[in-house]
Amino acid sequence: NEFIERVYMMLITDPAKMPKNNPLTTSVSLPVLKKFTMMQIACLGVMWWVKGSPAAMLFPILIAALGPVRILAGKAGWFSQEELNALDEELETDPGYKGLVAA
Repeated sequence: NEFIERVYMMLITDPAKMPKNNPLTTSVSLPVLKKFTMMQIACLGVMWWVKGSPAAMLFPILIAALGPVRILAGKAGWFSQEELNALDEELETDPGYKGLVAA
């Protein structure tokens, strides 16, 4: 799962230690990758909180709001359109890539 791998990559502070054959590290810079993952973690945290709160009936609306959040992140200048496209696309990994978590 790309999300789990990106969360794991957030713990790596030295760019030289990033996996070279992972398409995520070649398509966007490390700070952009970390910022995008933090945004997703924040959205996941909000959804988790709403799911267990009395406002749980708003959960489907929150899911529907994730698309506009991504659009607003691009329009606000947090990410360029090229970066968002690179982060959104399905990436094929190298045949020899076993994943960070599995390694």
